[in-house]
Amino acid sequence: MRLISLKVLDAHGSGRTSDVVRAVQFAIDNRATYGIDVINLSLGHPIFEPAATDPLVQAVERAVASGIVVVASAGNSGVNRVTGQVGYAGISSPGNAPSAISVGALDTQNTAARADDTIADFSSRGPTWYDGYSKPDLVAPGRRDIANSAPEGSLYAWLAKDAPQKLIAPTNPSGKNSVTSNVAYYISLSGTSMAAGVTTGVVARMIESNRSRLHPGAATVPAERSLAEPGRDTTILPVWVCPRSQRDLLDRDQHGTRLGVPRFRRTTRVRGEPDLVRSQD
Repeated sequence: MRLISLKVLDAHGSGRTSDVVRAVQFAIDNRATYGIDVINLSLGHPIFEPAATDPLVQAVERAVASGIVVVASAGNSGVNRVTGQVGYAGISSPGNAPSAISVGALDTQNTAARADDTIADFSSRGPTWYDGYSKPDLVAPGRRDIANSAPEGSLYAWLAKDAPQKLIAPTNPSGKNSVTSNVAYYISLSGTSMAAGVTTGVVARMIESNRSRLHPGAATVPAERSLAEPGRDTTILPVWVCPRSQRDLLDRDQHGTRLGVPRFRRTTRVRGEPDLVRSQD
C-alpha cells in the first residue's frame, strides 16, 4: 500500500477550495500513473449551494466516475456550541457529494465491545443542506483516535502548547507510565476527519484483498518496484494537513438556525477537520 500526499492546506489548516479541486483533478489525470485507488478528503466547508453546482462536489463526482473511491469527512457540526443542542443539516461539502462515502464519527468509549458505541456528539448529522440527501453514509471510530505525530509540524507545536494531554510519549516495556522519550510520537485526536481516515484504510484493504475480482488479470506489483508502473498495489491519496476548528465558518445563530446562504465563490476558504479547539476529553 502506498500513500501519495497532496498538500492543499496551510500550516494552520486553512486553504482555498480551488486548490482542493485542482488536487482532485490531479488525482484523476494521474490515476493510472500512480495507481490511485482511494482519495481521503478530511476537510470541508459549509454547503453554500446544491451539489449539482458545487465545484468541490463535482470534482468528487468526476473522481468517482474515473474509478477512484472518495472518502470524505461529514463535518463536526453535530451540536450547537453554545447551547449543546443537537443540530441537523450540518454535513459539510464535499461530504454531501452523492458518490462520496461520507463518514461520521463513532465514540467507542475506548473499549473493544460494540454494545457501548455511540455517535460522537460533534459528528454532523444529515440531511444535507439544499438537496436533503441522507448523509453520512456510515460512521467509524473518530473520538480519541491514536495516530502518528509529526513532531516538527505546526499541529504538534499547537498541541504541545494548548493541549499537551493529547500528546502521547512512549513508555517502557513494563507498561508503567515511565516516559522513556521526550518526544511524543503519537497524538490523540477527535473528529470526523479521523473517522474518514479509518474508513479510507479499510477501503484500501478491501480493494487490495479483492483486486483480482475487481480487475481480473491485474497483478499486484511488489512494493520495491517503481511507483510509475501500472497495476501496482493500492494507493491512497490523502488530501489534508493540519486540522483546526470550523467554528468561525458556521453561519448560524445561538439556537442553531441558519442565518443565510452566501453564494459560493472559488475563493472560499476551506478548513480541515477535526475540531481540535473543542476539547473531547
